[in-house]
Amino acid sequence: MEFMKTNAIQAKLLNVLVVGNNPIELSKTFESLSQIKHSKVITEIAFDLASLIERLVRFKPHYILIDDNLGKVELKLAVMTLLSNRKQSISL
Repeated sequence: MEFMKTNAIQAKLLNVLVVGNNPIELSKTFESLSQIKHSKVITEIAFDLASLIERLVRFKPHYILIDDNLGKVELKLAVMTLLSNRKQSISL
């Protein structure tokens, strides 16, 4: 994890990948992420399995938040994709 100096406070850079297809729920998630103190949160959004894979190629998230309303098949495929491409442990 990287650190960034801002106003004499050392802030953590947090890369967060948010996977979901509901704009209302996504906006609530982003609002919550913006409330994290002493951290600069950088987010990327994936709406489906194809965009999830695309984001993982160019964005290195520290955390991945998955909306459970994606649908059973899409959710299972997303988790299986993440497990097959992981470099670190994943907590479910």
